[in-house]
Amino acid sequence: MSGADPVNDRPGFAEMFERLLSNGARTILVESPDRFARDLMMQLAGHDMLKAKGITLIAASAPTFFVKDTPTAVLVRQVLRAVAQFEKATTVAKLAAARKRKRIATGKCEGRKSLAETNPDIVALAKRLARRKPKGGKMSLRAVSAELAAQGHLNERGKPFNPKSVAVMLARTCAIAALLLCILPWVPPAFAMDYRLAGDKLFASGEIVGGDAQRLARSMALAPKDATTDVPNVTVVLDSLGGDLFEGMRIGEAIRAAGVPTLVQRGHTCASACALAFLGGMTKGVASDAVWRSIEPGAELAFHGFRFSDNAVHLENETLDVGRVVNAIVLEFARRMGDVDLGEMARLLDVAPEKIEVINTPKEISSLGIRLSGDPPKPPKGWAVNACRSAVATKLSPLDVMGLEGRVPGESEPMKNLAAFRQRILDDKYPVDARTKAIRAAAMALPANDAIDLLAGEALYADMGKVGAWRVRLERGASFYFDACYAITDFQSIRTVLIDSVSPASIVSTSTTLSGFAADSPLW
Repeated sequence: MSGADPVNDRPGFAEMFERLLSNGARTILVESPDRFARDLMMQLAGHDMLKAKGITLIAASAPTFFVKDTPTAVLVRQVLRAVAQFEKATTVAKLAAARKRKRIATGKCEGRKSLAETNPDIVALAKRLARRKPKGGKMSLRAVSAELAAQGHLNERGKPFNPKSVAVMLARTCAIAALLLCILPWVPPAFAMDYRLAGDKLFASGEIVGGDAQRLARSMALAPKDATTDVPNVTVVLDSLGGDLFEGMRIGEAIRAAGVPTLVQRGHTCASACALAFLGGMTKGVASDAVWRSIEPGAELAFHGFRFSDNAVHLENETLDVGRVVNAIVLEFARRMGDVDLGEMARLLDVAPEKIEVINTPKEISSLGIRLSGDPPKPPKGWAVNACRSAVATKLSPLDVMGLEGRVPGESEPMKNLAAFRQRILDDKYPVDARTKAIRAAAMALPANDAIDLLAGEALYADMGKVGAWRVRLERGASFYFDACYAITDFQSIRTVLIDSVSPASIVSTSTTLSGFAADSPLW
């Protein structure tokens, strides 16, 4: 069981709950609130259920957490009730529309099934018999019933069909359907997502509506399983403009529970509620699990904020914006999905609902833990400066007086060969000095590639095929202790080496080729 599951879905909790109701005990002690349920909404919903039964819940680490009705707890409870009411109204409206579409298409919706639905062969035979009178004309209804009985076709009570039942069989249903088309208003269709399994991909397309998460779970269960992990051996390929916000999050949870990756292909769109479902992608291994959500260059993965036209709830004489509260719920969902920069996610949720923000910059892609599928993009001119800025950004204080561009001003020089590379990194790390004479001599005596790896503190594979290497000057000072950055790429990934000539120390990091692009520059 997961700590994010509703408490009443847990077998152990259900057993304990029944025991409490039977033995008179009315207090439950838990180690901490997150041991009761990791998800805040599940904590409060579970607590409210217990409270309604007269059972007190106490967390040992925070005894008053469940006892006091804090403004936050009251707010979340009211929002959950508003969301439940909204979803119920939406479901009722969609069911009503579906019934009308059914009546338009077939002339009937709900009620007892007709014989034409349960046994169309009998109806077809009755129509043939009605036209088969030897001297012309048509057989009577009683004659048709008698002939049906003679051929072994009886009603559910084992008797010949009543003439009125025969009349219903012979009725022209097409005329009834045409009449319904005239008298019933047309209702725009609201189709559920379409799921199609093809090889190792499960394609999910169309509008997201209630029930889609359960249908997706059933579709994933039908996919072939990995022999080692017993996980569905598929990638969920999403193509949808969105739909039901909360169902989109449920789809993301279903994908996460199944442990399968997500993908948006080139030329296709996954927006709004679909983009939230996309965050659920992951891969399960024998030893560990990992977030695995991918897009192909040219795909449209798009986010925006969520609002409601009637968006106010009352809490302790204050009017609160439900749109903001819903965004907070979305942020909590994103946190649970993992590898998401919540600051960047909050920015995306601040985009007006009528607009969208397409994810296509290195900063956005990396902030949402997204992988680029297919061949990595080739680094542009000036890639080394961009890569070094990306590396320095992880070491720089947000309050640094010079800022990122001041620390990495943009001056760079290529390393023309391994010998030049060795000489330059040696000069940076061990400047000519009486104390460094022996070290410099030893480094120069080694093969150039070995010396480079030794000075960097890690294998850089600078001698492997087509490799580009550049040196970028850094501005040292005021708690920033690096003098130079080396960027090396094999056009599949980029490695950077930050050099401190005083320590001397070096920091090696590896990233995708995205680090070679300006952080806010669109890639497509």
